[in-house]
Amino acid sequence: MSRFKSLTLFLFALLALLLFPLVQADTAVSVCGNIAASGVFNITANLFAANAICLNVTSSDVVLNCQGFRISGNGSDAGDNELTDVGVYIHGVNNVTVANCTVSNYSAGIRISTASNVAIYNNSFINNSYDGIRTDTAPVNSTNIYNNTFANNVQSGVYATPLNNSQIHDNLLYGTRDYQLWISTGQNNNITNNTIWNGTNWGIVVDQGETNTYLFNNTIFNHTQDGIFVGTTSDIVVDRNRIYNNSANGIVFQGGLRNNATANMLSNNSAGIRVDTQNNNSYLFNNTINFSSTGIGLPGAHYAYVTGNVIHNTTSNGIQFQAGSYNNASNNTITNTTGTAIRLDSSENFTFIGSNTLDHDAGGVDVIEGVNNTIRNNTVTFAVNNGISLSNTGTSNTTVLNNTITNTTSTSLLVQQSSYNYVLNNTITNSSASGIVLTTSTVNNNTVAYNNVSFIYGGSSGISLTGASYSNVHDNRVNNVTGSSILLLSSSNFNTFSNNVVTNFSSSSGFRLDSSLNNTAYLNNFTNGFSEGIYLTNSNYTNVSYNRVINVTSNCLILSSASKFNTIQSNTFANSTSACTVVGSSSHNNTFSGNTLSFIYAGGFQIMASSNTTLSSNTVSNVSGDGISLESSSNTSWVTNNVISNTSNRGIKVVRKGLVL
Repeated sequence: MSRFKSLTLFLFALLALLLFPLVQADTAVSVCGNIAASGVFNITANLFAANAICLNVTSSDVVLNCQGFRISGNGSDAGDNELTDVGVYIHGVNNVTVANCTVSNYSAGIRISTASNVAIYNNSFINNSYDGIRTDTAPVNSTNIYNNTFANNVQSGVYATPLNNSQIHDNLLYGTRDYQLWISTGQNNNITNNTIWNGTNWGIVVDQGETNTYLFNNTIFNHTQDGIFVGTTSDIVVDRNRIYNNSANGIVFQGGLRNNATANMLSNNSAGIRVDTQNNNSYLFNNTINFSSTGIGLPGAHYAYVTGNVIHNTTSNGIQFQAGSYNNASNNTITNTTGTAIRLDSSENFTFIGSNTLDHDAGGVDVIEGVNNTIRNNTVTFAVNNGISLSNTGTSNTTVLNNTITNTTSTSLLVQQSSYNYVLNNTITNSSASGIVLTTSTVNNNTVAYNNVSFIYGGSSGISLTGASYSNVHDNRVNNVTGSSILLLSSSNFNTFSNNVVTNFSSSSGFRLDSSLNNTAYLNNFTNGFSEGIYLTNSNYTNVSYNRVINVTSNCLILSSASKFNTIQSNTFANSTSACTVVGSSSHNNTFSGNTLSFIYAGGFQIMASSNTTLSSNTVSNVSGDGISLESSSNTSWVTNNVISNTSNRGIKVVRKGLVL
């Protein structure tokens, strides 16, 4: 043998000796015990340990491969003994992998404490009396739990407290009694692509100080409590999960900060999403909610943004705010609710409801109690009850602006027992009930202005006030109303009506006052009516001035049923087919001055059975009939400085003597 060949063989032998410690064979494990060295450990038989730790991993850089074998306890420990009754215990080490095991009948299947870079995959955790996997004792970091099955564990499938910078994904969890997956007091975790079903209580619980955790693309169904419960946490994102058939809520945010739910699909839950108990700054965006009791409920939430959600077929309310403040619901679509589409209740204050589409709901927007709220740019169609309503004495300073309300079967816009509100620039059309209604004795100091009310059917009114006082109704357009276009009833006192335009009114008056006093109507226009232009009945101390009543088929103006001490001045009345101005029985002490009546086809002023009426400086022309007719009006009428021309009968007709002319 040459010296060269001998040297080569020597070097190869030396290299083999040097490399031998680095290429050790995998270690076979057939009994429970400690894993106290680094390496790959293959389980070669089913392992059993009763009320004890079966495999105790005390070294880093370990791969534990069960190869499909079982690690089993006896399942007799009814107490919480997760420190000692454990299938695999990983403590104080790094870089550990557990794969291909079935772990059952322990208090905890795997317990991890003070460890990092742990991977647990392709395992089954079955019938453990507390948890399938439990992490505890900080820190537990950078752990990856995936492709595992958790079945019929008593407390939870995964119980992670704390866990940081970790992944829990692509697992199957079912049949757990308490919560299928619990995570708390950690941060920066991802819970994704898990399928979780048939739990006795909760699906996923995120609680007790968990922060910056992301729940994505999980499927959660058939639980007796909530699908996802997020407690006293912050910056939790619940995104694109499918959550259905849970007896309680789909998603709950409770007592946290900046928790978000986006693009989730929720159906057949008690409530789709619930945000409550002083939860602040939540963002609920682009969720789809079907067949729930309440779509989104927010009792006690503050600074919540509810936007872009689609809510269908709820048996209660679509979105309900309650006892919160500074919330926002905008650009949502809500259809087919049997309650109200959006409801504000129990001192909900400073909340914005804007640009929502509300269709075929029992009611559109309902403010039961709250102050300083804004309802703006919403579209409400085919509401069975009120389109928008403000009710209760605890509701005030609400602005209802630029909304469109169509095809309601009850009042389109109702203000009831509510004061200091602003109803502005709304469009109301095609309703079988009244357009805008202010009602009850505590409705005071409201402003109704720049609204368009049209095509109101069934004898209902365009704008109606009942028991309302100190309100200002101005610059509204009301047309094609079958009832009174503007109606005041039952002690509606000290209200002002100005610059309203009323056209094409049919079976009742353009403007009607009934049993009210100290109201003012000026600079209004009433045209093309098939009934009276202005009608006062049993109303006193009303000032009707500078109005125009043109083209009515009945009377321009009527005072009846003891309407007293009213001032009718500087109005223009033209083209009436009945007697223009009629003062009926017992309507005394009224003054008509500076009015212009022309082209009247059945008489100008007709004063009947009234006393102390003053007619002065009026102009009456082109009248078919008498210019002024005084019939059985005793003791009365001061008729001075009137100009009467082109009447087909008398200029002034007196049926009973004793009048001062």
